[in-house]
Amino acid sequence: MFPRSVQELYAYGLSNIVSSFFQTYPAAASLSRSAVQVSAGGRTQVATLFSSVLLILVLFFIGPLFYHVPNCCLSAIIVVALKGMFIHAVDLKYLWKYSIWDFTVWLLTFFCTMIFDLKYGLLTGIAFSALTVILRTQAPPTRILGQVDGTELYRDVRGAGGKCVQPSIIKVIRYEGSIYYTCAEHFRLSVYQRVGLDPLYVFNRIKKLQARLRHVEKALGLESSEFFSARKVTTGASPNRPTPDAKDTDTIKHVVVSADGDQSKHSLGAFYTSVVPVPTEEGTNKTFSKLERRRTKLIRNLARLEEKCHLQFVVLDCSCWSFVDYMGADELNQLVKEFRQLDIHVLLAQLNDNIVQSLHRNGKLPSDTELFPTVHDAVLWAVGRIQTGPNHLHNVHDVVDTYNRLVMNQFENLDCSADDDEEDDQENGDNHHGGDIENNEHHPVREDMITPNQIGYKSAQHEPNERDNDSPTPV
Repeated sequence: MFPRSVQELYAYGLSNIVSSFFQTYPAAASLSRSAVQVSAGGRTQVATLFSSVLLILVLFFIGPLFYHVPNCCLSAIIVVALKGMFIHAVDLKYLWKYSIWDFTVWLLTFFCTMIFDLKYGLLTGIAFSALTVILRTQAPPTRILGQVDGTELYRDVRGAGGKCVQPSIIKVIRYEGSIYYTCAEHFRLSVYQRVGLDPLYVFNRIKKLQARLRHVEKALGLESSEFFSARKVTTGASPNRPTPDAKDTDTIKHVVVSADGDQSKHSLGAFYTSVVPVPTEEGTNKTFSKLERRRTKLIRNLARLEEKCHLQFVVLDCSCWSFVDYMGADELNQLVKEFRQLDIHVLLAQLNDNIVQSLHRNGKLPSDTELFPTVHDAVLWAVGRIQTGPNHLHNVHDVVDTYNRLVMNQFENLDCSADDDEEDDQENGDNHHGGDIENNEHHPVREDMITPNQIGYKSAQHEPNERDNDSPTPV
């Protein structure tokens, strides 16, 4: 009626239920008696019945004959009966080679049983075994996969002996374990480690560097305007204003330019209504050089971050995920969103249907996340998008070179034109006193001056492209 593997358990339970009404001792298993019975060739409960009858005869009739036999001699019977179990200690070397966890469980249970008691040893072994299960699932290994040459199979690149193809802009990652509360954060961090990129840190770093770069470039534009105006400002006194001291004329050489570009408001006398000390040409050059060095350093840091952001696709092999709990779903959702901030798409391959339904039902996965039945399908889809999609991070080096070249050319032209104007003024006997600013094409704030916006500097933010409009591939 009952399966043979559990019929003994049902027998023990039924006997204890019936005997409990008659104040009898509960029946339980005995390791030593079971070992003796197995070594004697017992197979069924008839062996237990025979041993019970023999025990009754020993207690009532044969027991007095063993009265003078030392207990150590009687214990030898048990030792001989258990010798088959002690032989299993030879398996320790195989357990050590197979798994350090299994070896530790066996050794700890054995010593606790020998030192304390059987029940304490078994309880210790069960508790430690449960602990090892948690520890082993808390930090499962994470592999970087590569395509085996000439096949659609993907293996660990470290154990393939160089036979796997691994594109530089596509990473295939396999997390060999389920994602639940004990390993959810480890899953996200291990993926970042294998990819070689922490998207949240890089994104925040890029935003911070871009803000600093915009501030420096804005300051560079202001200093450039002062540099230009210093070449054309006269230091004569206005008829309506007192003549400034010589010390002031050496340190203040700047005019305020109105928004509408009215040249009549650019006289030095009109400017004295709100005088702000500004460095002369020499001080401006020093400030410009300092800002330029800082800007170059910021551009260099952005270039380093750009080199880390060459990745475009991350394919997650989900074949080892048996379940994903609520916290695991949160970590997966966070991982997908953080990569998307850098325009890196996360593709899920071989994800269990039940997990997909749970994620979408609870809103733990963006609806446009691409899902694929196999890893190879995901890689092929990504390869097709690489050739048609635009570069997700603009080349900072090209911007720097263009900016430097145009600005330097602009300053060379201004230097030449300013020198020519000074020579013409000296030839005409102009003493540069009491005159207003020349009304010519060299406006203090030049309309043709090169600015970061005019050279097409673009930030590393996400821009919509063709790939963003593609619908997810149905599984």
